[in-house]
Order: sequence, then structure tokens, then C-alpha cells
Amino acid sequence: MRIKTILFLLFTGSFLTGLCGTLLAEKITYGTGTWDAEKYGNHRIILHVKNPAEAVWAHIPWRRRDNHPENKNLILLDAKTEIRIKNLFRGEINREFGDIIFQPKTIPGDYYVYYMPNEMIGRSNYPTVIYPKPEKTADTAWLQKHRLNIPGPKYDILPEASVKAIQSIDEFNTFFPMEFIATEKETRSLIEAYPNVSYILFPENRKYPIRMSKDLPYRWIKHGARKTLSGDAARGEFYAFQIGFFACRDAIKDLEVIFSDLVSKKAGAIIPASAFQSINTEGINWDGAPFKKVVTVEKGTIQPLWCGVQIPKGVPAGPYKAFITVKPVGHKPSGITLDLSITESLLTDAGDSEPWRHSRLRWLNSRIAKDDKIVPPFTPMTVEGKTISCLGRELDINTDGFPKSIRSYFNPEVTHIQDRPMDILAGPIKFIIDTAQHEISSGVSSTHINRSMAGAVIWDAVSSSGPIKIEVQGRMEFDGFVYYKVLLSSKKPVPVRDIRLEIPLVKDTAKYIMGMGRKGGLRLDQVEWKWDQTKNQDAVWLGDVNAGLYASFRAENYSRPLNTNFYLSKPLNMPPSWHNKGRGGSTIKETNAYTVTLTMYSGERTIIPG
Repeated sequence: MRIKTILFLLFTGSFLTGLCGTLLAEKITYGTGTWDAEKYGNHRIILHVKNPAEAVWAHIPWRRRDNHPENKNLILLDAKTEIRIKNLFRGEINREFGDIIFQPKTIPGDYYVYYMPNEMIGRSNYPTVIYPKPEKTADTAWLQKHRLNIPGPKYDILPEASVKAIQSIDEFNTFFPMEFIATEKETRSLIEAYPNVSYILFPENRKYPIRMSKDLPYRWIKHGARKTLSGDAARGEFYAFQIGFFACRDAIKDLEVIFSDLVSKKAGAIIPASAFQSINTEGINWDGAPFKKVVTVEKGTIQPLWCGVQIPKGVPAGPYKAFITVKPVGHKPSGITLDLSITESLLTDAGDSEPWRHSRLRWLNSRIAKDDKIVPPFTPMTVEGKTISCLGRELDINTDGFPKSIRSYFNPEVTHIQDRPMDILAGPIKFIIDTAQHEISSGVSSTHINRSMAGAVIWDAVSSSGPIKIEVQGRMEFDGFVYYKVLLSSKKPVPVRDIRLEIPLVKDTAKYIMGMGRKGGLRLDQVEWKWDQTKNQDAVWLGDVNAGLYASFRAENYSRPLNTNFYLSKPLNMPPSWHNKGRGGSTIKETNAYTVTLTMYSGERTIIPG
């Protein structure tokens, strides 16, 4: 049996601007306003009452994307006095529109309808948002006078309040324009206009990210299914754009996006198709390898297809054209034309400093850190004999391939490098196999430094004791990250009581601890720890402000956990080598007046040949 152990060590010293728009069909201005959002929510309608009346009707085409608005409260305020209007009757309320009747106080005057007031309950850092149920605040006599307490038509005999504007508290919370839904009738009419297709493509500007999957935005009803997307891009920019894929009649099992070259007939220049990226259908994996993704689209839903093209810095300015084909499995392909005007402007950061450009989407396919180049302000690594140095730190490799010593040259304020180092290790790190007869330590071997680059140094070492062979592979990077992989094998069955790693640290350096069940703070005299999948713990840090060591114990099945908020959604994979079916664990204790030893043990097992 080959036991693969992996050890990591690290020693340390809205997109929209100037928002303003008009819903052309209803002549309603959309913008932002200022009010108490905690009290009234993030959205409101501004109504205007022109003539005196005891009851007025307002028809509000709010085109809401949220479900069941009829179950959510409305708060109506007099804009001048900021007094709540209690005599309010809710007529038909649905996602497309809302009808209300109310008694105005200030005439002529404006009125604010806060249509999504909410409350935060639960923990302040993880609150739950609830929308209160509708309140009945109207006076009974007022309801009876205007026959609002009995079924039947109400609106045709009442003066109408006009809708002036729809507002959000800020641009980040805006629904306009991509979250204003098309009505069922509008959507049906659009589909009927394309009787012989299974899907419809909607090319969309990057300024308006597609946000809904089950509703068409009203913007698409106004503009229709265009065949051309026009835009402007600077030289050096990663130009991002979208294609909305609407599966109007059939479910789609998979699709691919195919790009032509981006050609300028005027300038005689060509940007090759390889400069394009289809973010949703393909990409670069975490390990730097390309991958394809299956994209399914359910009938009646929308799939945004984000794409982008890297514009070379030296390309001539002018108009360019490319054709983009969307090819669903089992259906006829369709496409759009991209008309791109490349300007004389030059973006040295590809547009990343302006989030509305969405150029950072290309980061999803980044290969940064897959090479061994250094990143400022780190300095190139050096090797002298068996001593490897990076910025402010040194590691001496022992004859078995493990660290013999580690030193930090950072000053206590971590503001500069000092001449006198601070030792992190009190002695060499030891990898020990405890058999019934004796303890086997990864002993003397021939350690070879295989590669020495500016950003990484790689070495290996092989040692043996009787039938047991220990292969050590090490890699240190420019930021102080050290990766060890240890392969343990045997020529015959060998029962062992334990396989462990002992890391002796200088007591005066190991002042603080964080990890393995301990919050950051002063180190205790002794810590006992066992593997527990529900806690997502596999690491510990011990050290001082300017010197320390972080050790993470992993195996070949390691998968990076999710953010701490979502640990339960992806439990830690127990490393077979260190966990050993629950037998493994760790101790941290003072072993003498000068040393604190971190021991990671794995417990009893049998090493089997092969």
C-alpha cells in the first residue's frame, strides 16, 4: 500500500452611472431618490394628484419580478407632509400592475407609494428579510362612501392620479431596465412573431447585465430580437458582451458558441477568433487546463451567454465586424453580428478599473500563478547549498528533505528586513514511522534540488529503512508557501503503531495560536485535537507577529473548502493518510523550557506491499 501524504507549510512575517431612463410605453421616468430605506424599503412610486377629490385611483404599471406582490404591504405617504395616508384601498395587485384607491390630503401634490417595505430579523450579520403582510388601515365610513367594501367596478367613476416616476434608493438596487418584466401578453405576442423557431437570441449591451431567467425584460419587448450588437471598445480592452438565449418553445440540452475573426475591412486588420472567450460554455480550470461546460436551458427560461474579446493594444482604430454563431444540440444554429468600433483610446488594465465594463470576467479563465514568476513586491528566490531564501525568510533543507531550520528576518513591526533573524523551528522537522520493533525516521538520503527559479524551488529526497521506502517531494514558492508530498511504501506487510510528523517550534516565537479549534489568541500550554468533518479544520498557525508557521495537513483527495459562511454546503474531505478512519489527530504542547512541539499523528495501520 502506498500512503500519500500532503503537507502545506506557510511561514509568515451599479454597474450603471448617471442612471436615468424613461419607460417609453408608459412615459414614466425612472431614477433614484433619497428616503429612509430601513423604514420604507428600497423602492417607491411617485404619484401626482392634480384636482381635489375625496378618493382617487392610481394604476401603477410597476412590472415587478418578485412573486406574489399581492401578499406584500404598501405604505403611502403625502410627499409634502410625510404623513402616512391611512385611507388606502388595494384593488387588483399582481406582478404586472397594481391598482390602488386613496384619499389625498395635499392637492395638488405628490404621493409616495413604498411598494416593497421590509424588515430584517435574525442575526445582524446574517439577517433574514421578510416582507410584511398587507395592513388594513382605511376608515370604514370612507370605504362605504366610495363603495369600496363591496365587489364591483370602482375606477371608472374616480379621478385618476398620474404616475410620475419609479425610483430606487440608489443605483445598486435599481430594477431598471433589466428587471422590469414583460407582461404575459407581450411575451406571448413576441413568441408568436417567431412561429418557426425553438429559441430567440437577444444580443445585449454589457451595461445591462441579464438578471432574470424566467421573465423577459420589457427592454427586449421594446427593441425586439435584434441580429446586430453594436459597441465601442478601446485598444487593450477586454470587451465583454452578452447574448440572451430564450428557449421559447423547446428545452435545450446543450449549446456551443462559435466566433469568427473580428475583421476591419477599412484598416485591413484582423483580430483572430482565438481572442474571443465564451464564458458560460468553456474556460480554464483551477489547474490551468481548458474545459467544456454543458449548458442546458429549460423551456421558457433565459440563459445569458457572456462573451468577450481581447482587443490588442496595437490594433488600428476603426470599425470591425465579427459573426457569432450559437449552435444548440438538435436545433438549427443561429447567430448575430458584432459591429465593434475600436477607438484610439488605450486601456492598460483591459478595463478592470471600471467595473461596468465587466472586463474582469476574463479572470475566470486566468492562468496567473500557474507559472513560477514572482509578483511585486516579492523578490527572486535564491539557493545557496541547501539554504533556500525568499523575501525576509530562509529555509534550510535537512538530509531527509524536510526543513532543518526556518528563520524570519522581519522586524517586529514588519516594516523592514533586519540583519538578525528570528528562529521559527527549535529543531528539524521529523517524519516518523513507529513500528512494533522501533521508530523509523526519514533518515539520511541524497537530497536533490531539481529546479531553481525566480518564483519557486523544487527538490526531492529518498530514504529507506528495511523494507520501508520514504519519498519526499518539496516545493517552496516566493511568498513563503512550502508544499510537501510524502510517498510511503513497503516491500512486505509492516504493521505500524503510528505515522506522524513532529514540528518543534521555538517557544518564545510560538506565542500565539489560531486553528484546530482555537480562535486567535495566546497559545495554551497544551492542545488536543481530533479530525471532525463537521468543523472543516485541517490546519493551525503558531507564531509571533513577525515570525510563524502555518501547517495544513492534506491528502490526494483535498478540495478547497467554501468560504467559512458555507462550510456546511461542502464538508471537508477527510485525508485518508492523516485521518486514518478517525485514528488521527494532533497535539500541541511544551516539550521543554525552549520548545513547543506540534505533532500530527495518524494512528495504527498496516503498510501493505503495492
